[in-house]
Amino acid sequence: MHITSMAIGDIDDDGKCEVIIAGNRFSEKSHASESQIIILDNKLEKKDALTWKTFRHSWVWDIQIIDADQDGINEIITYGSTSLAGRNQEDARLMGELILWDGKNLSYKDMFIWQSKPAKYTRPSKGIAFMDSNCGFVTAESRSSWRYITNELEIRIMDYIPAHDSIGNFIDYIKAANEKDIEKLSSFISPDDKNFTGLVLEALAVCDSQKVVEPIGRLLEVDTVFLRAIEILRGIGASAVPQFRKAGFAITNDWIIISPFDNSGNSGFDRVYPPEICLDTSTFYAGKDRIVGWGMIGEDKWDDRRWDIYFNLGYTHFDSFERTGIEFNWNNLRTESVAYVLTYIDVPDDMDAQIRLGSAGAIKMWVRNELKHRVDVKRQAVPDQDIIPVSLVKGRNAVMLKVCNNLTNSWGFYFRVTDLEGKPIPGISYERPYSSHIHNQMLSYDQLISLLDSNDEKLRCLSAIELASCGNKRGNEELVALLNANDISVQARSALELTLNGDKRGIEPLVKLSVYQDDSFQINS
Repeated sequence: MHITSMAIGDIDDDGKCEVIIAGNRFSEKSHASESQIIILDNKLEKKDALTWKTFRHSWVWDIQIIDADQDGINEIITYGSTSLAGRNQEDARLMGELILWDGKNLSYKDMFIWQSKPAKYTRPSKGIAFMDSNCGFVTAESRSSWRYITNELEIRIMDYIPAHDSIGNFIDYIKAANEKDIEKLSSFISPDDKNFTGLVLEALAVCDSQKVVEPIGRLLEVDTVFLRAIEILRGIGASAVPQFRKAGFAITNDWIIISPFDNSGNSGFDRVYPPEICLDTSTFYAGKDRIVGWGMIGEDKWDDRRWDIYFNLGYTHFDSFERTGIEFNWNNLRTESVAYVLTYIDVPDDMDAQIRLGSAGAIKMWVRNELKHRVDVKRQAVPDQDIIPVSLVKGRNAVMLKVCNNLTNSWGFYFRVTDLEGKPIPGISYERPYSSHIHNQMLSYDQLISLLDSNDEKLRCLSAIELASCGNKRGNEELVALLNANDISVQARSALELTLNGDKRGIEPLVKLSVYQDDSFQINS
């Protein structure tokens, strides 16, 4: 037993003081943490003991003796935490737990379970009861452990008015949670009771994932648990899509994408790339060291994310096997880059609505070719960070986003449409624009050959590089011709590729031109 606190007082009304020791132990049998109280008489002989586990784990951190219900007999008050899941308190989603125990028989008299915020680590390490006109409790909770060190401290004051039936809901909730009774748990959902609704959500999260999709989906309309409900539903997977649709979310498969364009030093946010000039989904362009064109997200047999409401743009830029010879290549195309994505919103009537965005990185939005939103920020993506009022017309409304990566490992967005009060709109749907191309897929030989006739020197250079890497003479000769290009960066890149391919015609121009290129280019040279 790991002792956490002690108290002395008369708990059984016999006129003598008892010593109460509280602490925790780990049960090898159930592989769970359990709370424990041991009661000693004034000669330190053991009188009684109690071990309990409210959910998967329970811990008690502080203890007090006081007549909380003012019936003339002291109660034992334990301040602790409990968790429905997790291996230990470090990775569990802890809930605060305050229990009043009858000192004579160590039975429940009352209890309260809470979370500071939905899914927040809630561990009240200290507590104290005070007597005013009624009894009250003060708890102190700080998030600090070997894994978490923060400067957050929560002081919570709770009034206590004894009521004979107040414990009933908690007892019923505990029973339903431990039995994973989804129907019973769903009956506790009440948007007006923010605390209990959050507790119910945590209990549903550890039930059969395929059976809780609908009740958790209902909680997407409850502001206090909105983000936690999204987190749980995303963990469930593709079967949660109908619930996300009801809340107005688009999924990754609703979009086509063209990327990457350069965003070195965040220069790409205000730079006008081809999709902003002409929205032609059939044309290829020179992107960031790569030929780019509008394409849909292809199926990933190992980790298919097309159903996800978070469009992870970084994940879409893993290089394919045929480019690298390895399964995945973590590369700089997914950092300091710009992506454009396009979808259609279909609505049944003309209407005023809200588009709600959350983005990792700077973002711009066009609705029917009109710029409606721009924000240049560095942040992690959270749903509904930006709320933009828009007017939608009956039928198809084209929406294009420009999302700029300026964080090393975060690049993506959330997108949904609601009414002006943030409520779902019946009858709206998303339509993916047509594209025969798959994003990040290598172009065919015929496509590469056709691009050699382009007026864009950078596009011709990238096409020639792809062809020459396969030993194609036409590609090699095009690189030689581009040594006389108008763009000095194209001259330098052509010289480098020729040299890499063993063509000595690239050496002299490479030596001459590399000094004008960036450090990375010079190292490669």
